[in-house]
Amino acid sequence: MSRILIDDIQEESGTFDKDKEIYAIEQLKIKQKELDNLLLAEQLENLIQDREGRKKFADRLFKFLIGFLTCVLLIVLFDGFSFVCFDITDAALVAILTTTTANIIGVFTFVVRYLFPTKK
Repeated sequence: MSRILIDDIQEESGTFDKDKEIYAIEQLKIKQKELDNLLLAEQLENLIQDREGRKKFADRLFKFLIGFLTCVLLIVLFDGFSFVCFDITDAALVAILTTTTANIIGVFTFVVRYLFPTKK
């Protein structure tokens, strides 16, 4: 009789240990899923910040380029119409237009590639 009682206790304790082990494994899985969710939430927040930053800097870049081109246009118009004794040599005017064009294309390309990278 006592042998049967001991076998029953061992079987019960074995089942109990398995249940504890399964419970612990499930708790680890839950913890891993929580960490995965936190990581995904952080990545989503980063993407939202990136998008807001891109919008802000794209707008600033556009305004800068409009202002820069307006200044160059004014220089050309002032020189063309000899406004207020404004006189620039043809070589200087060509240099201004050439460097301005190169700078605008370079800055625009650099900033756009930085703000809007291609996904590989």
